[in-house]
Amino acid sequence: MAIITTLETKIDSLLASYVTGVSSNIASAIVPIALTAATIYILIIGYNIATGAQEDSIYTALWKFFKIAFVGGIALSAGVYQSFVVEAINGLAIGLIQIVSPGGETSLGALLDQVSVPWGELIQKLGEEAESASGFFPDIGLYLSAAVVSVAQFLLFFIGTGLYLLAKISLQLCLGVGPIFILCAMFPATQKYFESWLSQTLSYVFTIGFITAIISMLFAFVSGMCTQIANNFDAGDILTSVVSLCIVAGTIVVIMWNIPTMASAITGGAGVQGVGRAVAQAITKGRGGNNSKSDSASATPTTGGSVQGNSSSSNNSNSSNTGGSKPLYQRHTLSNLKRNK
Repeated sequence: MAIITTLETKIDSLLASYVTGVSSNIASAIVPIALTAATIYILIIGYNIATGAQEDSIYTALWKFFKIAFVGGIALSAGVYQSFVVEAINGLAIGLIQIVSPGGETSLGALLDQVSVPWGELIQKLGEEAESASGFFPDIGLYLSAAVVSVAQFLLFFIGTGLYLLAKISLQLCLGVGPIFILCAMFPATQKYFESWLSQTLSYVFTIGFITAIISMLFAFVSGMCTQIANNFDAGDILTSVVSLCIVAGTIVVIMWNIPTMASAITGGAGVQGVGRAVAQAITKGRGGNNSKSDSASATPTTGGSVQGNSSSSNNSNSSNTGGSKPLYQRHTLSNLKRNK
């Protein structure tokens, strides 16, 4: 019986309705906040350009306005967000499952149900051999071996299924509140929150992929051991075989416990910023801007002026007669004052 597949189907239906409802409510609730913040931000940009406090060109300003409109269109429209962002991230998770699973399954539940069949056959074989043992009483050792195999199967599949469902539910929780963090990509001061959200979301996606890879590789190996023990049954050596099976199962449990840490290190590690943060920075990075200009300005050394006779000259462009970064109307006024002198 496909127990895990049935459980996963019910959870998927519940999570799908959750993401749809919560993301729609959030997208509707943040519309006034987004409009107010975008209006203030655009007014500040226009004022800084008009007064010369900001040296961005019209092209750079138009790019910022386009980014505001693009991000706002995704964050404030529940249909667009669910059609593009939610479907893309869920499709990435399903694609990873299909790539690493041997049979191309689209869900981990089907793979878990498939590799659990040899475990059930081994437990049934041990029970039948214990009942058919010679003597008045059944073989207690075979019953004990069946109990040990049952406990090992329960722990192995419980932890594997638990980690998978935890990553899956956490991923959908992140997608449910996604419009808030996508809206943060609209402004430079809040882009870091969008990057953190995307990094965490990709961490859950890679956790699902790694768990699927472990289950398809190591679980299949353990299931093969169960099949071999059942087909080559030896009552005298059954305890050794069961202990070996439990050791391998315990090793797999330790590996699975470290999968979330591994996925988090890949998508948002401390040393390198990770895949998620790199993707987010590539998305939110604008063309031009003040950062590159300020960096180049700070990297260019300035030298003092020289004095010859009664005249002086300076290499600082800000002290020239053109007014440097002063707006046009101020430069025109200053030039008229100097001519009147």
